[in-house]
Amino acid sequence: MMNPKIIENMALLVAGIESTSRAGTISQDLDALGIEAERSGLAHQLKHKRSTTQFLALLWNWSSEEDFPIMAAMEVTSFKGQPEGCVMYRFPTCDYASIPMQGVAPDLVEPWPDIFAWYPLPAAAFTTTFRRYDESSGTGEILIPLAAGVTPERIEP
Repeated sequence: MMNPKIIENMALLVAGIESTSRAGTISQDLDALGIEAERSGLAHQLKHKRSTTQFLALLWNWSSEEDFPIMAAMEVTSFKGQPEGCVMYRFPTCDYASIPMQGVAPDLVEPWPDIFAWYPLPAAAFTTTFRRYDESSGTGEILIPLAAGVTPERIEP
C-alpha cells in the first residue's frame, strides 16, 4: 500500500514556457518542451529561483478528449524581473502528496498503478500533476494536489 509524504499548505509560483498536450502524447510533449527550455537557456535567465537544480514538468486541466496545458518550469519566489517570453503562474495553496519516482534519471519510473490505487479523491478530481526533477541527484517526485480542480492563475508581467 502506498504511503506518500504529504506536504501541507504548499503554494507554488512557477516561471517557464508552456504548450499544450493530448492524452496520448504527454511524455513526448513534455520532453520536447524540456528540450526547448534547455535550448533557449531559460532556466539560466530566470530570477528568484527556489533551487538551481530542481525543474518542474506541470500539467493541469487534464482531459482525455481535449488539449490541455503543460509547462516546463522552475519554482520561483517572486515574479519580478522574469525574462521576456517567460510564462508565470500561481498555483493555489493546498496539500500535495509527494510520491518518489523510482530509479535515477534518465531511467526514472513513475509508479502510476500505485498512485491510481491510492488516490483519495474521485477520478474526476485528478486533473493536475507536477513532476519535480532534481538534476544534481538524478531523482524525481510526482506532486499531486489533494484538492479537486486545482487550476493556476496566470500572472501577467
